[in-house]
Amino acid sequence: MAKGVKLYSVSWTENKVTEAKLKTEDATTTFTEICNVTSKTKLLSNTQTTTKIKEIHFLDAKQTASETIQKVRNEGLLLSITVEGDIILKSKTQENKMTYSPTENKFVNALTTSSNKKKK
Repeated sequence: MAKGVKLYSVSWTENKVTEAKLKTEDATTTFTEICNVTSKTKLLSNTQTTTKIKEIHFLDAKQTASETIQKVRNEGLLLSITVEGDIILKSKTQENKMTYSPTENKFVNALTTSSNKKKK
């Protein structure tokens, strides 16, 4: 319930594993759609992908010694829904808060914050 209007959130995940000789990628994609069934409109759509990468890196030219490197790559924004029905979209560097406007029948920006992290 957002501002007295009943909205529906539908989420699903897809998992895709890609394997090569020296590299494996395990990608999990989460899709979220928020709809107003009464007016038959899609208000918001979000996709977020988390990829776990595991690769073998050889330390010498003869490929006798190796190490396994593991990384995580995030793409898209993480979506959270508050108790009031507001939307929070987060990434590593920014956070967007959106609130539902019943007169416009859409989500509008309420607050945007970003952090200016310097890379070393």
